[in-house]
Amino acid sequence: MKEGVRDGLLAVVSFCAVMLAVQSSTLIDVVDIPRDNVLYTILSTVAINGVLLYGYQRDWLVAKLVLSLLFGIHMLASFALVALSMSMNATGNAFVLMTGLLCMAMTLGWYRSAFSVEG
Repeated sequence: MKEGVRDGLLAVVSFCAVMLAVQSSTLIDVVDIPRDNVLYTILSTVAINGVLLYGYQRDWLVAKLVLSLLFGIHMLASFALVALSMSMNATGNAFVLMTGLLCMAMTLGWYRSAFSVEG
């Protein structure tokens, strides 16, 4: 397994942790992900990114480019949730803050391994 695939799996799992953290905090009133659709959202995120990471393992350029776009969206969403949780003084927001920072760090790790020059 490539290092980029491992880092990508960690980035996807940490983004799913952010979505679960939002559901368990009071940010759910602000962020509009219905509680009924959380499982479907997480499963579709894992499925779509899993297929793309499989393509990345097979050295498909399209998969790498689409993953770059999706992980950029994940990072921006995590940054927005971190900023929102810092501005609100409510219960459960520390978990959102920590998982959001973890997601940004894992996503940067994927970018580092995906776009590093070898040799």
